[in-house]
Amino acid sequence: MDIDNWLRQIDSKTIDRDNFFRLLISLVQGSRLAFDRKTHRQVKQRYNRLNYIFLAAHALQAQDKAQISQSILEHLQDALIALQSVWGVYELNRLQQNQVSLSNLDEKNRDLIVKEIGQEKFEELKDKIIPEFDSEERIILRDILGKRVRNEIYRELLLSIISQMWVEYLTKVEALRVSIGLEAYGQRDPLVQYKSKASELFKTLLEDIRSALVNRMFTYRPSQRVNTTIEKERVNPTEEKIISNNQDVDKSKSKRKRRRH
Repeated sequence: MDIDNWLRQIDSKTIDRDNFFRLLISLVQGSRLAFDRKTHRQVKQRYNRLNYIFLAAHALQAQDKAQISQSILEHLQDALIALQSVWGVYELNRLQQNQVSLSNLDEKNRDLIVKEIGQEKFEELKDKIIPEFDSEERIILRDILGKRVRNEIYRELLLSIISQMWVEYLTKVEALRVSIGLEAYGQRDPLVQYKSKASELFKTLLEDIRSALVNRMFTYRPSQRVNTTIEKERVNPTEEKIISNNQDVDKSKSKRKRRRH
């Protein structure tokens, strides 16, 4: 039934390799009608229908390990390029909604664009908004902005993972000091034991950081990002003085009212 529904959604002539794999992924889980025990209402439940792990292991068993590693690396590199394009499209849509031109971008993005298309071409395009660009120019801008956003996200991920795991590492080191102090009663050199185990803990820390970073690089989906590509409007010093003076006048008035009461 799921296969029939899937075939109705697409044209039979467009069934290619990518659509076939999407079908296999969609068949992993199914839905069925059930009754909620708390509300006693009819609901739809998702359940695991198929498991491809053992099938994949059986298919990879006869292949060379180096070939498998190479294919995985190529797949991950293609995924990075796809994520870069996704974030580039996101940035283009955001700039288009805000009616932003290239001259409104921050200095880093402007430098990246100039490096890619040249100063003369940048001067020609800097006052245009996104809808005025042709398809080739939009693709170039998408790749530049997408790469910048992707690197910012990975930098934030790396800092958050290091901060989290560093605290856990310090907690383990502190617990190690206590345990080493107890081992001193067993006629072992506490300094040698501490250096050996602390070195193992630090090595494990680096491995955990790499593993967590690689895992979250392909699964992280930020719900809200701080828009850093548009320069903030700066308030003139004279305007700041007027605002501060008005605030002082309001404060003095409020104090007078309090004194009267």
